[in-house]
Amino acid sequence: MFAYAGNSHDELLNLFRALKQSAKNDEVARGLGKNAVHKDGWGYVIINVNRVVYKRSGDPIFLEDLRPPSLSGPFLAVFHARQASPQSPTGAFFSHPFSRETLGKVLFLAHNGSISKQKLPTLGISLDYSEYVDSEAALELLEQRGIQSGVNYLKEIATGLLNLFIIEINKVDRVASLYFFNYSTQLDEYGRFYEGETSSGRFVFSSTLKLHGVDGTQAKSGELVKMADITLKS
Repeated sequence: MFAYAGNSHDELLNLFRALKQSAKNDEVARGLGKNAVHKDGWGYVIINVNRVVYKRSGDPIFLEDLRPPSLSGPFLAVFHARQASPQSPTGAFFSHPFSRETLGKVLFLAHNGSISKQKLPTLGISLDYSEYVDSEAALELLEQRGIQSGVNYLKEIATGLLNLFIIEINKVDRVASLYFFNYSTQLDEYGRFYEGETSSGRFVFSSTLKLHGVDGTQAKSGELVKMADITLKS
């Protein structure tokens, strides 16, 4: 998965192509003996000052193409290609990013890793999540507790890896904010985030995209980082 904050359609397309290639053959995962194909759906959200473009598909990303909307000025974007856990439901409505809207804000979440749904009741979440994916529970926790506090709770109940991209739209202040969080108890390459920056934008991405032409340095780990804000049209 990757997140982008900037104004270059070409950079966005390059990142998409790298994600598409890595989803078909995740060489980092293969080298660690893990499943190397992310075939269980994909999606994205792109936000600029006056548009929200949101897509979720149950088809593999490597069987589809991206036709980015015509956007002027700066925009925020999050893209995700899913590899579902065993016995986890699949289909368009289980593809990332997930979204949640309340009276004051809109949240989008893309998530790699897993959390213990059995520990959710200890955090005050009492719904039966046995038929839901853990990312949906994570998004509810972020909505209930706020982003920083919610991420802290999620870190405590993560089962090894917790990589997040979050967009929060404040409908009162008219500001959209993009965050990332990278956390892993393992020391291998699989769970690392990398980041890069050009004159046109900033991007953070999963390690496997490095093998498909995306350059960057290792991103901060264990800390919630805000990548960018954009002011929305009134």
